[in-house]
Amino acid sequence: MSTPMRTVLLPLPYDVRSFVCEDENGEPTCYLNSRLSYEMNKKSFEHEREHETHDDLNREIDVNQLEADRHHT
Repeated sequence: MSTPMRTVLLPLPYDVRSFVCEDENGEPTCYLNSRLSYEMNKKSFEHEREHETHDDLNREIDVNQLEADRHHT
């Protein structure tokens, strides 16, 4: 069973649904856009959880290439 990922709601720009990064302790933190619906945030959280599960946080690759690789294969 995976450990819970810290999640923070922030009023991000409308075109930013979410992102994940490591905090000062190296733990993954998921940032969700508080301006979006519960349903959209739930989908966004699952999306970010997949990145965390696949260890994408430690890959040295451009984020746009990472998204293309992850979602077009």
